Parts: sequence; structure tokens; C-alpha cells
Amino acid sequence: MEFVNNPRSRPPNSRRVHSTESTVPSKFSKIKSRKLYIAGAVVLVVLLIFGAIFVLRADQASKTLDGKASLQVVEDRVNKHFLLPSDEVPALATITDKSKLTTPFFKRAQNGDKILIYQKHKIAIMYRPSIDRVVEVGPVSLGNLGGQ
Repeated sequence: MEFVNNPRSRPPNSRRVHSTESTVPSKFSKIKSRKLYIAGAVVLVVLLIFGAIFVLRADQASKTLDGKASLQVVEDRVNKHFLLPSDEVPALATITDKSKLTTPFFKRAQNGDKILIYQKHKIAIMYRPSIDRVVEVGPVSLGNLGGQ
């Protein structure tokens, strides 16, 4: 008669007989659990990388609008401060290197400023998105747009 770790079914002074199953984890189960932890860590790292890429691309997409949408956004913002001509679609320029601009119109320019150019009405409007203000308004002709 075998008694398997059940204190109620065993007589008080009988010898314990252990079952063939060990309560100590075998080397195989340790290796298996390590592999499981490593696989879980790899999956977590891959998910974090894909999440970071997704967030960065979404952030870039929100910052860089296509040409027509960007023009419309700048026009709408400038129109809050300045009455714009409605019978002409302006050209939009962005100042990327202030040091190359030499005309008096660009005296207060900063990199990142937007320029709306209305050739039919011969007017240029410099707008600074960072402070949401019109910085400069001046006449325009093909010869005085900057030091290029």
C-alpha cells in the first residue's frame, strides 16, 4: 500500500513514500521558463519600438501639412489679424535662412516665418506662427523679394 502525501490517509507512524513527481523544478522547466521570459521581453521591446515609430510619424504628419492645407492654415491665421485679398490665391514662402535675406522688408524676419505674397495686389505679409502675429507688411515686386 502506497501513501502519497495525504496526511489523512496515512497511519501516524508510517513512513512517507514520495510520488515520482518532484516538487523541485527540473532543468528542463527552468530552461523553458527562461525562454518564455526572453520571448516576452523581445515581444515587449518590439512593441515599444513600433509604438515609438508610430508616435513619431504621427507627430511629423501633424507638423508637416501638404501645400494647400498649409497655405489655407496660414491664410486663416493671418486673416484674423489682417484683411486679406479674397480674389487671389497667394504664394506661400517659409524663411529657412534669415542670413540670406538683405532687403529692409526682412529686417525683423526669423527662421520659420511665413510670407504670403499677393502679386496681383503687390503686397507681401510676413507672419510669425510662433507668436501668431503679423510681423511686417510691405509692397512687393518681382525684383525686391530678397537677396537671392
